Amino acid sequence: MTTRRTMRAALAAGGLLATLCPALLRAQERAIVLRGGTVVPVDGAPIPNGTVVMRGGKIVAVGANVAIPGGAEVVDVRGKYILPGLVDAMTSLGVANSDLNEPTETIAPQLRVIEAYNPFGTFGSGKPGVLRNDEVLGGGVTTMYVAPADAALIGGQGAVVKTAGATLASVIVREPASMDMTLGEPPKQAARQRQRDPATRMAEVAMLRQAFIRAQEYERNHAANPALPRDLGMEALGKLLRR
Repeated sequence: MTTRRTMRAALAAGGLLATLCPALLRAQERAIVLRGGTVVPVDGAPIPNGTVVMRGGKIVAVGANVAIPGGAEVVDVRGKYILPGLVDAMTSLGVANSDLNEPTETIAPQLRVIEAYNPFGTFGSGKPGVLRNDEVLGGGVTTMYVAPADAALIGGQGAVVKTAGATLASVIVREPASMDMTLGEPPKQAARQRQRDPATRMAEVAMLRQAFIRAQEYERNHAANPALPRDLGMEALGKLLRR
């Protein structure tokens, strides 16, 4: 998997999958049983010759001596490991390179990466098609945090998505999930190319501080007079300040 950011994979807080059987993750009403593999649970020791029972896309039982529901599809996974799904903690997969940054803005909290996220069809085409994330899912990644790139101090709002689903709505776990901010060289380099601030880390911090002060003032002014013009960026930062 190729991204513009460093991948950091972490074990998910819950859920198991057979990394060699990505199709088993699709929600089904008929029970699916993975039997005979070594189950590595979220906590506790590995379970040799373990069993995992799934129904409707959810895990309903895990253990060494688990009853198999009638009519279940049983998959023999002897010799394989059943592991917790991996979480890609930072990626731009599914977003075209041209959509990762808004080049004219250093502080853009109003932007939402989900509006540029396209997991279907061909990159950047907007056409429906095969879920591209099948490749990621086949490698054991079940959840991703998708973020804007790092050329802006505040690049926008990221999203947490699943790597299996039939529609965009079905893969969204949380959106917006965070406010993506960057301190250091990338915003300085991007600003230098356009002859604008920030040129130093001092300016980066000062500009962030000023943005949050503006958001506080916006919140106070709108509380006193709701008829004032709206500012989506200030609303997004205000929500962040209230968390």
